[in-house]
Amino acid sequence: KHPQRIYSCKTYNAFGKNHCTQHRIDYDTLYSHVLRKIRECARAALMDGEAVADRLTNTCEAEQREQREAMERSLTRDTVMGQGGNDSYKYVRYKAGGK
Repeated sequence: KHPQRIYSCKTYNAFGKNHCTQHRIDYDTLYSHVLRKIRECARAALMDGEAVADRLTNTCEAEQREQREAMERSLTRDTVMGQGGNDSYKYVRYKAGGK
């Protein structure tokens, strides 16, 4: 019999039960869930590709905005605490698409 492949929570493995629950999923279950989702997305794209492309674009833009805002909050906090400089804040805003 082949050994069972299991994916487990990285946070739990690294930091223990005080940081996360011990959750895991076996390879076959994960594979079937991912394959089902891929098929759903492919069907949706075949039915209305433009709508799917718009939804993906909006999702990517929202994720980028959230990441930029999180970096800005972190840099603002670091600057207030004396751990960062204004130049590094401007550089990260520039790299993230801000002004």
